[in-house]
Amino acid sequence: MQGSNDVIIPTVNSYILQQNLPNAQLILYPDANHGLFYQYPELFVSQADQFLRSALQGDDANLQSSKRLPFPSIVSEGI
Repeated sequence: MQGSNDVIIPTVNSYILQQNLPNAQLILYPDANHGLFYQYPELFVSQADQFLRSALQGDDANLQSSKRLPFPSIVSEGI
């Protein structure tokens, strides 16, 4: 998860990590900075919970590509 306007950790670094780490997924929050979890608290908690549940259940490795979100994924404020 990354804010699109993060000046502390430039967004390009997250793209590089996502491209080079196996099974990495990147979610960009539009117009968010380094404190994206303050700007999008409900969405952040929902996505973090989804990630942690899948990791604990071991589902991530077995998740079919058709069921994954396209990454990098850009969330919208309407969600």
